[in-house]
Amino acid sequence: MSMKSHAPLWAYPLWPLGVCFLGAARLKAWWFHQVASPIDLGRPTVSIGNLTFGGTGKTPVTLALARMLLDMGQRPAILLRGYGRTTRGPRLVRPGDRPRDVGDE
Repeated sequence: MSMKSHAPLWAYPLWPLGVCFLGAARLKAWWFHQVASPIDLGRPTVSIGNLTFGGTGKTPVTLALARMLLDMGQRPAILLRGYGRTTRGPRLVRPGDRPRDVGDE
């Protein structure tokens, strides 16, 4: 008895979108490996993130990890890319800074 698995009919029209997504993902991977050079921060680094947007718990995990490291006598730093800001270059975020200047992360 042969059991073949078939995709549901509604999935077939989505196939071109999947191919486009795969192509974009491969292009992004190529870009980061060949063109965009990673920066050596000179310290152990942990990246907390994933492929989804808000609501997945990245901020609470980051804060808990930073508190844990502080309790262990370490001096952690939290680096953000500054999503949505209008300024360029590295910037130290201070109380009273506006999201348009430092980002909304």
